[in-house]
Amino acid sequence: MTPNTIALRCLIPLYNLYWSFIVNRAACQRIDQLRARRRLPRTAPRILAILCPLIEVIRHILPFFMRLSRASWFILATVLPLLWIAYMFRAERALAEAHSAKKPRRVS
Repeated sequence: MTPNTIALRCLIPLYNLYWSFIVNRAACQRIDQLRARRRLPRTAPRILAILCPLIEVIRHILPFFMRLSRASWFILATVLPLLWIAYMFRAERALAEAHSAKKPRRVS
């Protein structure tokens, strides 16, 4: 799948909520595969990769079932971006460590 296809699927209403789970999970798998090839521990932020889209879905669905107070909206509006930032920084750090590690030598 091309990067353009991946990005365009994020623009489809409602489908983008589902797609964010798939994309984040796949990104963590790719990071861990790269780290495994370099014989590094697998440290991609898988929990955050699921938690961030889950809270995003909850934030979109919850108003249909209950009225949220201003404090609840403030918490959701504050916590969600912080979780996304934490996820991105951890994923970027894991990827940077993998790229900076030396490739293992093949034994002939």
